[in-house]
Amino acid sequence: MFLRSVLVMLGVACGGLATIAFYLLFHSSAPPTAQAVAKPPPPPPTMVVVAARAIPTGTLIKLQDLHFAPVTDKQPTAGDYVRVRMPDAPGQEAADRRLFAEIADAVSRTRFEEGAPLLRDAIVKPGDAGFLAAVLRPGKRAVTLSVNRVTGAAGLLFPGDHVDVVLTQVFPGHDLDPGNRTVSETIVTDLRVVAVDHQLQGGNQQKGTGQPAQTVTLEVGTLQAEQLDVGAKMGELSLNIRGVGDDVAADDKNLPESVWARDVSPAAAHMHAPAPIPAVRQSKREEGVESHARLSVYRGDKVENLQ
Repeated sequence: MFLRSVLVMLGVACGGLATIAFYLLFHSSAPPTAQAVAKPPPPPPTMVVVAARAIPTGTLIKLQDLHFAPVTDKQPTAGDYVRVRMPDAPGQEAADRRLFAEIADAVSRTRFEEGAPLLRDAIVKPGDAGFLAAVLRPGKRAVTLSVNRVTGAAGLLFPGDHVDVVLTQVFPGHDLDPGNRTVSETIVTDLRVVAVDHQLQGGNQQKGTGQPAQTVTLEVGTLQAEQLDVGAKMGELSLNIRGVGDDVAADDKNLPESVWARDVSPAAAHMHAPAPIPAVRQSKREEGVESHARLSVYRGDKVENLQ
């Protein structure tokens, strides 16, 4: 009787152990519940081109002025420059360069605060109508001058450079007085070049071609425009390129009003008009006196009179 009770208890214990083992095996192989399933990562946010720093109205937009930022609203607008997502890093880099190149060298029609999205209708690109007007600063005008290889800096002048304008005149009737025949003077200083021929500031500048320009367009004030117009009628205008950051050169404060040939060449300074040559007179035979002209020969600053 006792033995039978022990066997029954052992059987119950074995059955319990089998039930526990089956439960553990079943739950370890069962599929995970909905709570245990890992959530997929959220999609990347939509990125648009924004101003990396404040861009004032009429500013030429550069690559360093641009970067990407998430859209602040739920959806980007039609005027935003939306970043195109690419599956690989090289493709993404190339797509980003193309988008930035589409904006760079355009001019802002309005002011963009730092972090503000750049809008398509708020910028004007080279070749678009109104681009030159957008490039000019408030109160400024555009004046175009005809130049050649020498007066136009031998093809080394490009939009965005700053120049001084020099007027050179040659006065007729001073052939025998070369010191006072030629004069040169700087009539306008520190003008911004906005176009060379049809190449506007912000256009594709092919530097290094060395092609001489035929026209140069300068940004000027109203008075400067009148000075250049008068100077073009008086003599030859030439352009001198200013150094970068040379807002007010020290030499500009001490410029003489004009530089004459006598100020440049000592030889020209010593050349003076000779005395009038007397007319040849007929010999006075009745007095036995013969009159004739005198010849003067100039050698540098020396004069030799020949009878």
